[in-house]
Amino acid sequence: MTDDQNDTWPVAIVLGAHVHPDGTPSPALCRRIAHAVGLYRTGKVSRIIVSGGPVTHPLSEARIMARLAMADGVPASALLLEPYARTTLDNAIFSLALMQHHDIDCALVVTDACHLPRALYTFRRLGARVAGSSPPSSRRRLDLACVRECVARLVYIIRVNRFLRHRS
Repeated sequence: MTDDQNDTWPVAIVLGAHVHPDGTPSPALCRRIAHAVGLYRTGKVSRIIVSGGPVTHPLSEARIMARLAMADGVPASALLLEPYARTTLDNAIFSLALMQHHDIDCALVVTDACHLPRALYTFRRLGARVAGSSPPSSRRRLDLACVRECVARLVYIIRVNRFLRHRS
């Protein structure tokens, strides 16, 4: 699912993915940041927010994605780090706060295709103006991820609504 065909965006928000205990980024994390770098290079986005906290490695997913982006030619000045998120809801909460701090009013969310509907649902329920963009993925990997996401979407409807009720 891609909503970014002809638009340009002030920022792409790249949602973190697994980092191995030795600090090696997972294929999903590499796919996502490479896709965002491509969007930056082609002028579809002006900046990149990398979002993800430390889970299995002391460095945050955001820090690892920033290193990958800079190694691929993205200047540090084009990167904004959100190094605390541990869930998709956290990605939305913390990235939206960062956007507000930098006076950014809309974003292109970058994550894998099966995760994108849940991510967009979460960001939009929190009031964000977002569209989505996904890197290509293998069919087998896509099928496994989609099964997981079917359950996760249902859980997230409850989780996001509960968060919004408590926030009011």
